[in-house]
Amino acid sequence: MLLQALYEFAERSDLFSSQSFEERSVRWIIPLDKDGNMISNGLIEITGERPNKGKMFACPRTIRSKKGGGVSEFLTDTITSVFGFDSDPDKLSEQPAKKQKTRIDNNQEKFRDFWRQIEEGCERTKSSCLSAMLKWRQKTFPHDMQNESPPFLRWGTQIGKEGDKEKWIIHTSAGEKILGPGDRFTFQVDGQLVLLDNQLRNYWENDVSRKELENRDERVQRSFCILSGKQNLPLSISHPAIKNIPGAMANSYMVSFSSQKKGDVCSFASFGWKKGENVPISTRGADGYSLALNELLSNSDHNLRLGPSAICFWTRENNEFNSDLVNLFKKPSPLVIKQFFQRWSMGINDAILEQDRFYCISLSGNAGRTVVKRWFDASLRNASNNVSQWFDDLQIEEMPSKKEATPLSIYRLACTTVRDAKDLRSEIPILLVSAALENNPLPLIWLKPILHRFHCDLVNPDKGFALNPSRFALIKIILIRNRKGDAFMPTPALAETLDKPYNLGRLMAVLEHLQDASFEFQLEGAGVVDKYYGTASSAPATIFPLLLRLARHHLRKLERSGEKGKTRKFFIEKSMREIMALIQPDENAAPPSFPRILSLEEQGRFALGFYQQKVHEAQQRNQSKKENE
Repeated sequence: MLLQALYEFAERSDLFSSQSFEERSVRWIIPLDKDGNMISNGLIEITGERPNKGKMFACPRTIRSKKGGGVSEFLTDTITSVFGFDSDPDKLSEQPAKKQKTRIDNNQEKFRDFWRQIEEGCERTKSSCLSAMLKWRQKTFPHDMQNESPPFLRWGTQIGKEGDKEKWIIHTSAGEKILGPGDRFTFQVDGQLVLLDNQLRNYWENDVSRKELENRDERVQRSFCILSGKQNLPLSISHPAIKNIPGAMANSYMVSFSSQKKGDVCSFASFGWKKGENVPISTRGADGYSLALNELLSNSDHNLRLGPSAICFWTRENNEFNSDLVNLFKKPSPLVIKQFFQRWSMGINDAILEQDRFYCISLSGNAGRTVVKRWFDASLRNASNNVSQWFDDLQIEEMPSKKEATPLSIYRLACTTVRDAKDLRSEIPILLVSAALENNPLPLIWLKPILHRFHCDLVNPDKGFALNPSRFALIKIILIRNRKGDAFMPTPALAETLDKPYNLGRLMAVLEHLQDASFEFQLEGAGVVDKYYGTASSAPATIFPLLLRLARHHLRKLERSGEKGKTRKFFIEKSMREIMALIQPDENAAPPSFPRILSLEEQGRFALGFYQQKVHEAQQRNQSKKENE
């Protein structure tokens, strides 16, 4: 069961101890002395990895519901909570009077809630930092009036940019900066950042946060919990949010219910139950699975983000497997592949791998909902063996002169199905990872967009990308995993087979090489591949007789071009005879016959034969060049 596996992960990883804090970016520091006076000419801007986004801190996190508004965080929050100002006064002024009043009231409630928490904290801890903050607030906003902003904050335009849209402007010692949406403020007292004060952190975790949990659990109904199997536990009425799901809002929900307004009927209700009563999960259970999923999504050792999808991995015991697998799917160089299998296929006892469990969840977003696309639960041994088979099936020879960095990565494989990476649909990378972990076949219909993109790249003046190995590795594994009976089995390198589509693809590559050689590799304009590949790969009988007649003209041209041309003619003609000998006639003593129509699968074999013949020729030329040096 998915939620149960996530809950167990939260328990094993001790994620409940971090429930009181959450990683958030903080950009602005208000520096004070112990008497509440500003000690700098403006605010201090904190910079992190991303420009103008601040630095990440483990900030106190309230579990009080913010859906009704009027709730602030402790020690750090936005301009509305800290100063009581609306984040966009122009937008506020455009709203109807009733909405204006509601929004202003909510702003005031958030302001009062922020400073109420500071007052209570100061009273309980006697903290000099909180005392300084209260003194600053009294000097800056006497009698809770926020009619005038402090000197370091103003609404308007930057100096020299008159006429721009008005925004909140922050004055710093380095000059003026624009307040970004969602920017958070915090305080520093005599050089001590309040967010890092151990006394305040202990107070929040052991006093306030624990009390919030107790108050929440006291107010809710008690029931049976389907995650723990225990009776008489406080029931979670609304579940915590999941963050950073591709395609979803900032906060989305895996388990959610429609709101029931006055006179409305709740669409997710049965037998008179409301909201969380329909899915009886305790408050700790709901906290557990959401903490686990948010941890997996934020930890790069546990997730892959591929276009509009997020794929998370975890195990019960061998956590190193997760980071190794992520690295393998992202950058599967020959060395990384070798090290992975040395460690997980040969370096660990089979019994240990069989006892451990491996889990994978594939997610995407739809507005406010977290969508579970796929869920996989198997022994670690099973997952490791399947990944081994995946890379065996993907192996393919590459052009010696154009080595791609990571041709077998999930992302590069997925991108071969679309024109541009931004067109990638969520199910593509999810099905690729599923095929790798579960040893599933890939849809045969994928050959259609892959071959279409290949044909488009072939007629492009710069054909270098057309022969990228990721495309043909994916074609190869699709053919292997949809193979029936004694059908042709693709191999990493050029294969000797009687399969007609494959050999016709090889012949097409040789005919292209022949034309290029007859023009001294300086052909201008469209060649045989540009003109005829599409027809040759789908209706060979229509075009190959014409191409073979044209080949005789090119062979005669090589014959007349001197000794070098004669040598080229000999080897090219030899390749043509060898391939034609593999194209069996339909009847005894008849000439080789060409199929009238090729199916989609046969077109895939045609393309693979074309590619592998091109690679084979390039390898031979490379080897000959080395021998002559």
